[in-house]
Amino acid sequence: MTWLNIWLVVLAISLLSFLIMMIVIGGGAIKELKMTFDDLRADTDEATSHPEELDKEI
Repeated sequence: MTWLNIWLVVLAISLLSFLIMMIVIGGGAIKELKMTFDDLRADTDEATSHPEELDKEI
């Protein structure tokens, strides 16, 4: 009976830590995605404000 309780506690701790890890990783991924979209938006705004730069040949 004691072993059953120990394993159930270990299982509960493992599940809880897994859920916390997924929340932290998911939050970081969403933050990174927002930063990427902000960078792309800034690049698009810069390209539309200076269209002559796009017409230059390399």
